[in-house]
Amino acid sequence: MKLTSVRIERALTQMDGRVIPESNPIVQELISIFGDHTFFVSNAGLSTVEPVEANDAELDKVRIVRLARWADESKASLVPHPPINTETMVTLSAAA
Repeated sequence: MKLTSVRIERALTQMDGRVIPESNPIVQELISIFGDHTFFVSNAGLSTVEPVEANDAELDKVRIVRLARWADESKASLVPHPPINTETMVTLSAAA
């Protein structure tokens, strides 16, 4: 899923890692592989977020979903894998 800049900032206060800016040339390649999402990179690899509940129209709570892991300790390249839902939840509402 795509997040607004405000929701990206809220998410980053609750999770490790950083957002990959849409201006980064790699984003178009990531979109072609994983779909149109906001992408985050951390020590664990590449991730995005998805709604916890399908009927959550306000998108108050999302789950971190891992999409790829680092190939090795150098963290120079990623290895895609099937999406892995983590137990980490992020609250995106203004009250968070």
